[in-house]
Amino acid sequence: MKKTRPTSRKQTVGQTITAGKRPKRKNHLISGFIVMIALVMLFFFAYQKYQRISNSYHHYLYQTDWQIKNEHVIEQAQPTVILTVGMAFPDAGRIQPEEAIAWQLTAIHPQTKKTVQFSLSPDLIVGGKRLSDYNPRKEMTQIQMQLQKMIQYPIQYATLINLSQGRPLYEKLKGLTVVPNESLQLEDKTITTGKATLLSTRQVLQYILHDLNDTKEKASQRQLEVINSLKKELFDWQNLLQLQNYFEAADTVVNTSIPWQEYLRLIRPSWQKALEQATTIDISQSNQAAIAEELAALSKQE
Repeated sequence: MKKTRPTSRKQTVGQTITAGKRPKRKNHLISGFIVMIALVMLFFFAYQKYQRISNSYHHYLYQTDWQIKNEHVIEQAQPTVILTVGMAFPDAGRIQPEEAIAWQLTAIHPQTKKTVQFSLSPDLIVGGKRLSDYNPRKEMTQIQMQLQKMIQYPIQYATLINLSQGRPLYEKLKGLTVVPNESLQLEDKTITTGKATLLSTRQVLQYILHDLNDTKEKASQRQLEVINSLKKELFDWQNLLQLQNYFEAADTVVNTSIPWQEYLRLIRPSWQKALEQATTIDISQSNQAAIAEELAALSKQE
């Protein structure tokens, strides 16, 4: 006759205990702990990446000497004006000195997202001399102050782009896509007005040249097209993980007084959409008053 195995005190009559099976609650606790550790590690690596990008921006791009006043105006929801200047050698041999013929003012309203871009003629007389006669590397603060008098509005930030020094950055970006204002033949590449065209690094460096048979205005327009393409790449949030590499490549190319926190606001999709839809106005000696009028209207918007 078989002996009956005694029932455990913790086992009720009719209950079967499966050997080796742990309570579900304990499994949930372990899973939750693993997820928490993963999130902490993810946050740590994300923070480290953010810090590296921020440090690269301050080390390679940020220029504190050009700061005039009203820092962090985008954060304060005030109308903001940013000056962008492009410099380049006029000839491929770089025999002639660099010239500054690409001038752009961008006015943005943080609340309404209304944006106006002014393309300034390099022959525009500001402070008693043509814009192209200024040296932005040495006179950026003076340029800002003279332009402020002309437009009757403060210029908060300035950016200088050395287009002829851009090879490392153009290569890192794998070329640039421009939207040409005028059709032309660039070696074996046909460029059509209004059609987005991808240029290689070599073609970009040719595109910005100011040839002897070319007017200063046309060369200025092409350089502004390259500048707009560069800004689109450097202010695209989708390139966030690549920004550290881009900033390092832009070491000898870009200098800006836009603070890091303001930069983070400008790369937001809503801001980039506003910049893409900006009204563009060409400014020469005959219509320079249009800038002050547009800025006055912009500042009144709510």
